[in-house]
Amino acid sequence: MTPERNAAHEPTLQGRTRDEWIDVGKKRSQAGRHEEALAAFDQAIVFDPNEARPHNQKGNTLSDLKRYEEALASYDRAIELAPDEALSHYNRGNTLNELGRYEEALVSYDQAIALAPDEALPHNNKGIALEHLQRYEEALKAYDQAIALDPGDFKAYTNKGNTLGELQRSEEALVAYDQAIALDPHNTATCYNKGIALYDLQRYEEALAAYDQAIAFDPNNAEAYTTKGNTLGELQRSEEALVAYDQAIALDPHNVTACYNKGIALENLQRYEEALKAYDQAIALDPGDPKAYAFKGDALGELKWYKEALVAYDQAIALDPTHAPTYYSKANVLASLGLKQTAEQLRRRARELEASQELPA
Repeated sequence: MTPERNAAHEPTLQGRTRDEWIDVGKKRSQAGRHEEALAAFDQAIVFDPNEARPHNQKGNTLSDLKRYEEALASYDRAIELAPDEALSHYNRGNTLNELGRYEEALVSYDQAIALAPDEALPHNNKGIALEHLQRYEEALKAYDQAIALDPGDFKAYTNKGNTLGELQRSEEALVAYDQAIALDPHNTATCYNKGIALYDLQRYEEALAAYDQAIAFDPNNAEAYTTKGNTLGELQRSEEALVAYDQAIALDPHNVTACYNKGIALENLQRYEEALKAYDQAIALDPGDPKAYAFKGDALGELKWYKEALVAYDQAIALDPTHAPTYYSKANVLASLGLKQTAEQLRRRARELEASQELPA
């Protein structure tokens, strides 16, 4: 989709031709000097307002700056000037994806595909938009088309694996991730997502190896440490899980999941007061997450601090009145306090919730 360059040299503006201003803008943008790049593209536009390329390049730079609405305006102008240029439609689709306007992005990708059917990238990014719309089977078709057009692009295999994961087709997802890793062995995200697929298949030792590989390529990947901790927890290796969670929290102090999962690991080690601190940290980060309150209630119950446990369970239930296990946990505490009738009422409510959640949609 790279447009052919006009071989003719125009008169100069400030000592440069239009095409030279475009080249200057590209180089500045590649160097991260985005504001200066915009100035160069504006010079090219002043030179020739009816040339589409500087508008398209300006849109790319504005997207790099996350100024997506302005980028859309630039792409729209480029398309107005050169409606048959697939690249502008493709770039417009990417910007709409960033804005979460996935249905509109699909329209742009389809226009790009109609104009350049043999280009893989519009198919791949169309798949991303479809995945966001939870149209997973269509997304798979888009990724397969991208792979057919460019079998050497690892991204389409990774994206295909992600979509297969959403469909809970973990074995197939593993195949896709392995194909991506064969093409790019050092891609952190692919190794990480392979770990998730292995975790879903309860192949925990292999999942650990995948997470360790992801961490080796990106030691600052807090999510990889978090999921490594979760996997170690499944293997009942709680001390090691604690180390992983602490590494995750050191990298991302706002990682709520790592905080309350650290609490679970501490509970498994019967270090209940430390677990409470971890749950309180999770609650401070996200007061609207019912899980942390429920876990806190469990730890308080283990310490026989029953009144405080009831408060925590009530907070969890207020945030999520449909979570049956919290009712069971609260019932156990009430029974410990001798309130057996009230406890049985709660257990009955929990069973009703379980039954309603088992009903077909």
